[in-house]
Amino acid sequence: VRPGSTMEVIMRTPRFAGRITVPFLVCCSASSSHAVPAPAQVSWEHLVPEPTGKTLHDVKMISPTEAWACGDRGTLMHTADGGRSWEILTFPQGGGGSSYPFNALHFVDAQRGWVVGFDTRRTSDGGQTWEWCNYNPTVMNDVFFVDALNGFACGPHRDFVSTTDGGSSWTQQNLGDDIETNLHALHFVDASNGWVSGQDIFLGTSKHLFRTSDGGSSWTATDIEDEFLAVQFFDASEGWAVSPPAVHHSFDGGLSWDSSSFEGIRFEDLFFLDRLRGWAVGASGDADFGVRTSDGGQTWSVMTADRIASLR
Repeated sequence: VRPGSTMEVIMRTPRFAGRITVPFLVCCSASSSHAVPAPAQVSWEHLVPEPTGKTLHDVKMISPTEAWACGDRGTLMHTADGGRSWEILTFPQGGGGSSYPFNALHFVDAQRGWVVGFDTRRTSDGGQTWEWCNYNPTVMNDVFFVDALNGFACGPHRDFVSTTDGGSSWTQQNLGDDIETNLHALHFVDASNGWVSGQDIFLGTSKHLFRTSDGGSSWTATDIEDEFLAVQFFDASEGWAVSPPAVHHSFDGGLSWDSSSFEGIRFEDLFFLDRLRGWAVGASGDADFGVRTSDGGQTWSVMTADRIASLR
Protein backbone atom coordinates (compact mmCIF):
# COMPACT_ATOMS: atom_id res chain seq x y z
CA VAL A 1 0.00 0.00 0.00
CA ARG A 2 1.31 3.42 -0.84
CA PRO A 3 2.17 5.77 2.05
CA GLY A 4 -0.95 6.89 3.85
CA SER A 5 -3.14 3.98 2.80
CA THR A 6 -4.69 1.48 5.17
CA MET A 7 -5.89 -1.64 3.40
CA GLU A 8 -6.63 -3.01 -0.03
CA VAL A 9 -9.45 -4.87 -1.72
CA ILE A 10 -9.73 -6.67 -5.02
CA MET A 11 -12.57 -5.58 -7.26
CA ARG A 12 -13.34 -6.02 -10.91
CA THR A 13 -15.40 -4.43 -13.64
CA PRO A 14 -16.34 -6.24 -16.86
CA ARG A 15 -13.69 -4.34 -18.83
CA PHE A 16 -10.93 -3.88 -16.28
CA ALA A 17 -9.65 -5.61 -13.20
CA GLY A 18 -6.88 -4.21 -11.06
CA ARG A 19 -5.93 -2.70 -7.78
CA ILE A 20 -8.18 -0.54 -5.66
CA THR A 21 -6.68 0.80 -2.47
CA VAL A 22 -8.76 1.66 0.58
CA PRO A 23 -9.25 4.52 1.21
CA PHE A 24 -10.32 4.98 -2.40
CA LEU A 25 -9.12 7.98 -4.39
CA VAL A 26 -10.90 10.24 -6.84
CA CYS A 27 -9.35 12.05 -9.75
CA CYS A 28 -10.35 15.37 -11.20
CA SER A 29 -10.85 17.32 -14.39
CA ALA A 30 -8.05 18.08 -16.83
CA SER A 31 -7.55 21.48 -15.19
CA SER A 32 -7.97 22.45 -11.56
CA SER A 33 -9.68 25.64 -12.69
CA HIS A 34 -12.37 23.75 -14.63
CA ALA A 35 -15.50 22.29 -13.14
CA VAL A 36 -15.87 18.55 -13.52
CA PRO A 37 -18.85 17.58 -15.71
CA ALA A 38 -21.57 15.35 -14.34
CA PRO A 39 -19.86 11.95 -14.19
CA ALA A 40 -21.06 8.76 -15.77
CA GLN A 41 -21.30 5.99 -13.20
CA VAL A 42 -19.35 2.75 -13.65
CA SER A 43 -20.25 -0.24 -11.53
CA TRP A 44 -17.72 -2.44 -9.74
CA GLU A 45 -18.21 -5.88 -8.32
CA HIS A 46 -16.78 -6.66 -4.88
CA LEU A 47 -14.70 -9.84 -4.80
CA VAL A 48 -13.84 -11.85 -1.70
CA PRO A 49 -12.96 -15.21 -3.22
CA GLU A 50 -10.47 -16.51 -0.68
CA PRO A 51 -10.22 -15.03 2.82
CA THR A 52 -6.68 -14.10 3.80
CA GLY A 53 -7.02 -11.92 6.91
CA LYS A 54 -4.03 -9.94 5.64
CA THR A 55 -3.60 -6.49 4.15
CA LEU A 56 -2.60 -6.48 0.48
CA HIS A 57 -0.03 -3.98 -0.83
CA ASP A 58 0.11 -4.50 -4.59
CA VAL A 59 -1.72 -6.18 -7.46
CA LYS A 60 -0.45 -6.64 -11.02
CA MET A 61 -2.54 -7.79 -13.98
CA ILE A 62 -0.71 -10.04 -16.45
CA SER A 63 -3.73 -10.52 -18.71
CA PRO A 64 -7.48 -9.82 -18.51
CA THR A 65 -7.85 -13.00 -16.43
CA GLU A 66 -4.47 -13.55 -14.70
CA ALA A 67 -3.10 -11.47 -11.82
CA TRP A 68 -0.78 -11.61 -8.82
CA ALA A 69 -1.18 -9.82 -5.48
CA CYS A 70 1.16 -9.47 -2.51
CA GLY A 71 0.81 -8.33 1.08
CA ASP A 72 1.50 -8.78 4.76
CA ARG A 73 3.11 -11.85 6.33
CA GLY A 74 4.88 -12.88 3.13
CA THR A 75 1.60 -13.39 1.27
CA LEU A 76 1.40 -13.95 -2.49
CA MET A 77 -1.91 -14.56 -4.28
CA HIS A 78 -2.56 -15.72 -7.84
CA THR A 79 -5.73 -15.80 -9.93
CA ALA A 80 -6.21 -17.20 -13.42
CA ASP A 81 -9.96 -16.51 -13.72
CA GLY A 82 -10.23 -12.76 -13.29
CA GLY A 83 -10.33 -12.88 -9.49
CA ARG A 84 -13.09 -15.43 -9.02
CA SER A 85 -10.71 -17.76 -7.23
CA TRP A 86 -7.25 -17.28 -5.76
CA GLU A 87 -4.31 -19.50 -4.89
CA ILE A 88 -2.67 -18.18 -1.73
CA LEU A 89 1.03 -18.69 -1.01
CA THR A 90 2.73 -17.66 2.23
CA PHE A 91 6.50 -17.42 2.60
CA PRO A 92 8.00 -17.39 6.12
CA GLN A 93 10.66 -14.70 6.36
CA GLY A 94 13.06 -13.67 9.06
CA GLY A 95 14.06 -15.44 12.26
CA GLY A 96 11.77 -17.32 14.63
CA GLY A 97 9.32 -18.18 11.88
CA SER A 98 8.09 -14.58 11.58
CA SER A 99 6.87 -13.22 8.27
CA TYR A 100 7.29 -9.72 6.88
CA PRO A 101 5.33 -7.87 4.18
CA PHE A 102 5.81 -8.07 0.46
CA ASN A 103 5.39 -4.44 -0.63
CA ALA A 104 5.40 -4.64 -4.44
CA LEU A 105 5.71 -7.04 -7.35
CA HIS A 106 6.30 -6.89 -11.09
CA PHE A 107 5.93 -9.34 -13.98
CA VAL A 108 7.34 -8.96 -17.49
CA ASP A 109 5.27 -11.89 -18.75
CA ALA A 110 3.24 -14.78 -17.38
CA GLN A 111 6.35 -16.73 -16.39
CA ARG A 112 8.85 -14.21 -15.01
CA GLY A 113 8.20 -11.99 -12.01
CA TRP A 114 9.75 -10.46 -8.89
CA VAL A 115 8.40 -9.52 -5.46
CA VAL A 116 10.09 -7.22 -2.93
CA GLY A 117 9.68 -6.11 0.67
CA PHE A 118 11.75 -7.31 3.59
CA ASP A 119 12.63 -10.15 1.22
CA THR A 120 13.32 -10.25 -2.53
CA ARG A 121 12.26 -13.25 -4.61
CA ARG A 122 11.76 -14.14 -8.27
CA THR A 123 10.01 -16.77 -10.35
CA SER A 124 10.73 -18.03 -13.86
CA ASP A 125 8.00 -20.66 -14.02
CA GLY A 126 4.81 -18.68 -13.53
CA GLY A 127 4.97 -18.75 -9.74
CA GLN A 128 5.30 -22.49 -9.24
CA THR A 129 8.60 -21.83 -7.47
CA TRP A 130 10.06 -18.64 -5.99
CA GLU A 131 13.82 -18.19 -5.64
CA TRP A 132 15.42 -15.88 -3.11
CA CYS A 133 17.39 -13.12 -4.86
CA ASN A 134 20.95 -12.24 -3.89
CA TYR A 135 20.07 -8.89 -2.35
CA ASN A 136 18.28 -8.26 0.93
CA PRO A 137 18.38 -4.68 2.24
CA THR A 138 16.28 -3.59 5.19
CA VAL A 139 13.21 -3.19 2.98
CA MET A 140 12.27 -2.40 -0.61
CA ASN A 141 9.16 -0.37 -1.41
CA ASP A 142 8.84 -0.83 -5.18
CA VAL A 143 10.28 -2.86 -8.06
CA PHE A 144 10.20 -2.49 -11.84
CA PHE A 145 11.71 -4.57 -14.66
CA VAL A 146 11.92 -3.36 -18.25
CA ASP A 147 12.66 -6.88 -19.49
CA ALA A 148 13.71 -10.26 -18.11
CA LEU A 149 17.21 -9.02 -17.26
CA ASN A 150 17.13 -5.29 -16.46
CA GLY A 151 15.35 -4.21 -13.30
CA PHE A 152 15.34 -1.68 -10.47
CA ALA A 153 14.11 -1.49 -6.88
CA CYS A 154 13.89 1.33 -4.34
CA GLY A 155 13.41 1.72 -0.60
CA PRO A 156 14.06 3.96 2.40
CA HIS A 157 17.32 5.78 3.15
CA ARG A 158 17.98 6.38 -0.57
CA ASP A 159 18.13 2.65 -1.22
CA PHE A 160 18.12 2.23 -5.00
CA VAL A 161 19.49 -0.89 -6.67
CA SER A 162 19.65 -2.22 -10.21
CA THR A 163 20.26 -5.58 -11.84
CA THR A 164 21.26 -6.61 -15.37
CA ASP A 165 20.96 -10.36 -14.85
CA GLY A 166 17.37 -10.79 -13.76
CA GLY A 167 18.07 -10.35 -10.05
CA SER A 168 20.97 -12.78 -9.59
CA SER A 169 23.09 -9.80 -8.54
CA TRP A 170 22.25 -6.21 -7.63
CA THR A 171 24.22 -2.95 -7.69
CA GLN A 172 23.63 -0.09 -5.28
CA GLN A 173 23.22 3.22 -7.14
CA ASN A 174 23.79 6.74 -5.87
CA LEU A 175 21.03 9.23 -6.63
CA GLY A 176 23.39 12.10 -5.89
CA ASP A 177 21.30 13.43 -3.02
CA ASP A 178 22.89 14.19 0.34
CA ILE A 179 19.56 14.16 2.17
CA GLU A 180 18.14 10.91 3.49
CA THR A 181 15.18 10.21 1.20
CA ASN A 182 12.47 7.58 1.49
CA LEU A 183 11.99 6.29 -2.06
CA HIS A 184 8.66 4.65 -2.69
CA ALA A 185 7.60 4.75 -6.38
CA LEU A 186 9.55 4.14 -9.59
CA HIS A 187 8.93 3.62 -13.29
CA PHE A 188 11.15 2.99 -16.31
CA VAL A 189 10.17 3.13 -19.98
CA ASP A 190 13.35 1.34 -21.09
CA ALA A 191 16.72 0.34 -19.65
CA SER A 192 17.92 3.97 -19.79
CA ASN A 193 15.04 6.31 -18.91
CA GLY A 194 13.44 6.13 -15.49
CA TRP A 195 11.98 8.07 -12.59
CA VAL A 196 11.80 7.52 -8.83
CA SER A 197 9.97 9.66 -6.28
CA GLY A 198 10.66 10.23 -2.62
CA GLN A 199 10.36 12.41 0.44
CA ASP A 200 13.05 13.50 2.88
CA ILE A 201 12.98 11.39 6.01
CA PHE A 202 13.98 14.18 8.39
CA LEU A 203 12.63 17.13 6.38
CA GLY A 204 9.19 15.87 5.48
CA THR A 205 8.31 19.07 3.66
CA SER A 206 10.88 18.34 0.92
CA LYS A 207 9.72 16.08 -1.92
CA HIS A 208 11.76 15.04 -4.93
CA LEU A 209 11.43 13.38 -8.31
CA PHE A 210 14.67 11.86 -9.58
CA ARG A 211 15.21 11.15 -13.28
CA THR A 212 17.90 9.17 -15.09
CA SER A 213 18.55 8.88 -18.84
CA ASP A 214 21.53 6.52 -18.56
CA GLY A 215 20.15 3.58 -16.64
CA GLY A 216 20.86 5.08 -13.23
CA SER A 217 24.52 6.04 -13.66
CA SER A 218 23.52 9.67 -13.06
CA TRP A 219 20.39 11.33 -11.76
CA THR A 220 18.74 14.76 -11.92
CA ALA A 221 16.58 15.80 -8.96
CA THR A 222 13.52 18.02 -9.32
CA ASP A 223 11.76 19.47 -6.28
CA ILE A 224 8.02 18.82 -6.37
CA GLU A 225 5.28 20.37 -4.29
CA ASP A 226 3.54 17.13 -3.34
CA GLU A 227 4.76 13.63 -2.60
CA PHE A 228 4.25 11.39 -5.64
CA LEU A 229 2.79 8.04 -4.57
CA ALA A 230 2.81 6.57 -8.08
CA VAL A 231 4.57 7.47 -11.33
CA GLN A 232 3.95 6.18 -14.85
CA PHE A 233 5.53 7.37 -18.11
CA PHE A 234 4.80 6.38 -21.71
CA ASP A 235 8.12 7.62 -23.10
CA ALA A 236 10.92 10.00 -22.12
CA SER A 237 8.53 12.98 -22.24
CA GLU A 238 4.94 12.19 -21.31
CA GLY A 239 3.90 10.75 -17.99
CA TRP A 240 1.45 10.81 -15.10
CA ALA A 241 1.87 10.90 -11.33
CA VAL A 242 -0.46 10.94 -8.36
CA SER A 243 0.00 12.66 -4.99
CA PRO A 244 -2.43 12.81 -2.06
CA PRO A 245 -4.08 16.05 -3.22
CA ALA A 246 -3.85 15.79 -7.01
CA VAL A 247 -3.23 13.96 -10.28
CA HIS A 248 -0.34 15.34 -12.33
CA HIS A 249 0.46 15.24 -16.06
CA SER A 250 3.85 16.05 -17.61
CA PHE A 251 4.98 16.53 -21.21
CA ASP A 252 8.63 17.35 -20.52
CA GLY A 253 9.94 14.30 -18.71
CA GLY A 254 8.81 15.45 -15.28
CA LEU A 255 10.39 18.91 -15.22
CA SER A 256 6.94 20.53 -14.98
CA TRP A 257 3.47 19.23 -14.23
CA ASP A 258 -0.15 20.21 -14.85
CA SER A 259 -2.10 19.32 -11.71
CA SER A 260 -5.77 18.57 -11.14
CA SER A 261 -7.50 18.08 -7.82
CA PHE A 262 -10.78 18.07 -5.92
CA GLU A 263 -11.08 19.68 -2.52
CA GLY A 264 -11.20 17.04 0.20
CA ILE A 265 -10.06 14.17 -2.05
CA ARG A 266 -6.98 12.16 -1.13
CA PHE A 267 -5.41 10.22 -4.00
CA GLU A 268 -3.45 7.01 -3.63
CA ASP A 269 -2.71 5.38 -6.98
CA LEU A 270 -3.20 5.50 -10.73
CA PHE A 271 -2.71 3.32 -13.79
CA PHE A 272 -2.86 4.04 -17.52
CA LEU A 273 -3.45 1.24 -20.00
CA ASP A 274 -2.35 3.55 -22.83
CA ARG A 275 -2.15 7.30 -23.47
CA LEU A 276 -5.93 7.66 -23.49
CA ARG A 277 -7.29 5.16 -20.97
CA GLY A 278 -6.41 5.55 -17.31
CA TRP A 279 -7.74 5.11 -13.78
CA ALA A 280 -7.10 6.81 -10.42
CA VAL A 281 -8.38 5.78 -7.00
CA GLY A 282 -8.75 7.45 -3.63
CA ALA A 283 -11.05 8.61 -0.84
CA SER A 284 -12.93 11.59 0.49
CA GLY A 285 -13.75 11.12 4.14
CA ASP A 286 -15.66 7.85 4.43
CA ALA A 287 -16.63 7.82 0.74
CA ASP A 288 -14.68 5.56 -1.62
CA PHE A 289 -14.36 6.40 -5.29
CA GLY A 290 -12.35 5.85 -8.43
CA VAL A 291 -12.22 7.73 -11.71
CA ARG A 292 -11.33 6.79 -15.23
CA THR A 293 -10.56 8.67 -18.43
CA SER A 294 -10.76 7.53 -22.04
CA ASP A 295 -9.42 10.74 -23.59
CA GLY A 296 -6.06 11.26 -21.93
CA GLY A 297 -7.38 13.17 -18.92
CA GLN A 298 -9.52 15.70 -20.75
CA THR A 299 -12.61 14.31 -19.03
CA TRP A 300 -13.11 11.84 -16.19
CA SER A 301 -15.96 9.50 -15.20
CA VAL A 302 -16.51 8.58 -11.57
CA MET A 303 -16.51 4.91 -10.57
CA THR A 304 -18.36 4.07 -7.36
CA ALA A 305 -18.10 0.91 -5.29
CA ASP A 306 -21.29 -0.07 -3.49
CA ARG A 307 -19.31 -2.08 -0.98
CA ILE A 308 -15.71 -1.51 0.08
CA ALA A 309 -14.12 -3.82 2.62
CA SER A 310 -10.83 -5.49 3.24
CA LEU A 311 -10.11 -8.72 1.41
CA ARG A 312 -10.21 -11.28 4.20
